[in-house]
Amino acid sequence: MTSPIRFFDVPSIADEDTKFLIIGVPFDGEMTQSRGSCITAPDAIRAISLDLSLTSEDGTDLNSLHIADLGNISSVTKITKEVGKKFDQASQTVPIFLGGSHYISYYCFQSLSQAKSLENLYYISLDAHLDCFDEWNGNKYTHCTVTRRIFEQLGSKSENVHVIGARDIDLPELEWADQVRLRFSRIQDIFDSSGTKIVKLKEIFTNKNELKPPVYLSVDIDVFDPSVAPGTGYPIPGGITYRNYLHILDQIISHFDIVGVDFVEYSTTLDFPNNMTAILVAKLVIETLVRIKNKK
Repeated sequence: MTSPIRFFDVPSIADEDTKFLIIGVPFDGEMTQSRGSCITAPDAIRAISLDLSLTSEDGTDLNSLHIADLGNISSVTKITKEVGKKFDQASQTVPIFLGGSHYISYYCFQSLSQAKSLENLYYISLDAHLDCFDEWNGNKYTHCTVTRRIFEQLGSKSENVHVIGARDIDLPELEWADQVRLRFSRIQDIFDSSGTKIVKLKEIFTNKNELKPPVYLSVDIDVFDPSVAPGTGYPIPGGITYRNYLHILDQIISHFDIVGVDFVEYSTTLDFPNNMTAILVAKLVIETLVRIKNKK
């Protein structure tokens, strides 16, 4: 399904110059609560982008990013097949997935790994939660289980999974995480003693067998403090700021080759009337693309 709205009104078809693909995944069929919906988020982010300036913070002309917006995936059950088709158009591009529930990350990560034949793909999730329940209300495939499913999918390479920013961890999750030695950084682990400056996340960047391995970056909007991002289903106090995100992103880019990104759990129905969270997500997309481009 092609969305009638395109991010910054960029082309809807990729060509040989395309560097980034915007792909919407409007899916939230397994939400664990009814406080908000993510299904309209991709088009809401696209719509708000049309009101923003065509430059990044450092003055980069966004036309130089060579973005194509390929619209929305028609069905989450077809995502592997549909993403594969989209990469046939531009195999060397970096996809930016706009969710949608966090569980889209499982499908997007899997699809990207297969489409690009990436044997040592890392998964870094910025999230207030670990999302590693075995099941939620009898369902193994929800946003509460996505990290665990990806961890299991990676098998012998499960050390490639890392969660940053956790601050709301339930006891069953913590027990499992300790048992399997899931790598995660609590929110207090990523700040210095003053609680304001991001420290170097050394534990993420150790024990790698290659220089700058590929990484899939997942950004759950609830990693941000609710004062920054009110429009999400589980707003947990004490999160990061927009500026904190850029510092973390710079560290990740310095040590990894980002080959895919998703932004998930933005709920349009919970946002403020001034679209505060939508603007945040659109700016996150812009600055993330610019930093990836500059590093590449």
